[in-house]
Amino acid sequence: MQSSTVVIIGAGGHGQTIAEALFAATRAGHPVRAAGFLDDTPELRGTTVAGLPVLGPLSHAKDVECDAFIVGIGDNRARKRIFDELRAAALTVHTVIHPTAVIATTAHIGEGTYIGANALIGAASAIGDDTIINGAGCVGHHNRIGAHAHLGPGVNAAGHVIIGDGCEIGTGANFLPDASVGAWSTVMGGALVAGSFEGGALIGGAPARLLRRLDTGERSEVS
Repeated sequence: MQSSTVVIIGAGGHGQTIAEALFAATRAGHPVRAAGFLDDTPELRGTTVAGLPVLGPLSHAKDVECDAFIVGIGDNRARKRIFDELRAAALTVHTVIHPTAVIATTAHIGEGTYIGANALIGAASAIGDDTIINGAGCVGHHNRIGAHAHLGPGVNAAGHVIIGDGCEIGTGANFLPDASVGAWSTVMGGALVAGSFEGGALIGGAPARLLRRLDTGERSEVS
């Protein structure tokens, strides 16, 4: 089987995490190989990051020899913008799943999504395009995780949970069965979410409560 070469857009922390997942996949015999990074940081051009070359800025995407790209940027809105640009340019996006992740046969994983080490995606769950499920995350059965979302390490979502497009979920947050959070909300690390919250909310606490409404386009840092 021919190996696919993947270029990671963004050489920061999340991009390097994706690189490690690709290295692990290659070692496990999967037909995939990390080819390098594209990054707009001038100081990185021509350097090596995490053992991979920085091939140039994002504007070079059409000139790079590879089979596919994945956006390795943690910020949801920035990642969505670049993902949409890749799709508009008819460039292929790649889904990266760490070989230690467990994916139910009835689960659906969207294009350009990253699933980290030791993550679990349960029966009949659906993960949207360009979403991040970090290491040790548990997405239980019949969950719906939207596009361009970001679930931090160790997030646990029980059955029939809904997390909307663009949500940012902090490390170790927990969702009880049937909980839901609307699009472009932020859930603070360690929160215990029950019930339903409308979109554009900053949510925190155990039990979780609405802390405030987020301004349009605002990104709240989560711990």
